[in-house]
Amino acid sequence: QKGKGRPVFTEAQRVEVLSALECVDYVTVFGEPTPDDLLRRIRPDVLVKGGDYAVDAVEGREIVASYGGEVRVLAHRPGLGSTQVIEALLSAP
Repeated sequence: QKGKGRPVFTEAQRVEVLSALECVDYVTVFGEPTPDDLLRRIRPDVLVKGGDYAVDAVEGREIVASYGGEVRVLAHRPGLGSTQVIEALLSAP
């Protein structure tokens, strides 16, 4: 869970932002607690997680690795996490 008032952007807005990235081929939303069933069905070449996660902590990594897929964690930019940005916006004069 993200916390009170989160997420700030709707699911559709988040999909729109991710889809606009040139390096992204597909964005999908899943309603289960983990992406495991979806990963088994679509078998992505690359599974990406953003933030300060270790690759070993990415849910579904073992499934993707089992067929030779790649798991990557995007670099975390200190101070630019959504929590910090929201806090800065709320405290601005």
